[in-house]
Amino acid sequence: MVILLTLASAALQASSLPYLTWKERNQPDAPVLPKCELGSDAVHIKSMADLPSAALIEVKRLFESYGISDVGGPFNPTDVIDGMVPRRRFIRAYRVRTELIFWYEAGGFVSGPRTVLMTQRNQNNERTSTFRTVRDTFFTGNLCAATKAILDGVQVATP
Repeated sequence: MVILLTLASAALQASSLPYLTWKERNQPDAPVLPKCELGSDAVHIKSMADLPSAALIEVKRLFESYGISDVGGPFNPTDVIDGMVPRRRFIRAYRVRTELIFWYEAGGFVSGPRTVLMTQRNQNNERTSTFRTVRDTFFTGNLCAATKAILDGVQVATP
């Protein structure tokens, strides 16, 4: 009996959902966060489409296993795997000199907004560049304060 109920439940979850139900589950409102004032040399990036192409390559590599959608896109904020909806969603980014502080939402058991720092590295006599994620710059909480701390060189202490 338990097996039959489990199979029936799985079949119901796998069936296509009405659009409004799908939207309610997988396209929750984005957090409303104030703009972070970082000085005149900071560039506010509002969409992943506006990221430098080298940074977008790093974003896709970093979030390969969970997927990531652009601001306002589909996003699974829960710890329940529900189809192919990404478990990360872009909020915004700030570019300051050769650094890019990337803000995103993480779904799952410990969900919420996060930051991560990516630094730009030039290659081939400055003709091309790559971005690399900096370990220990994944912060939660007040993302503006975290961004300012990252720019000041603060990193998460690891044992």
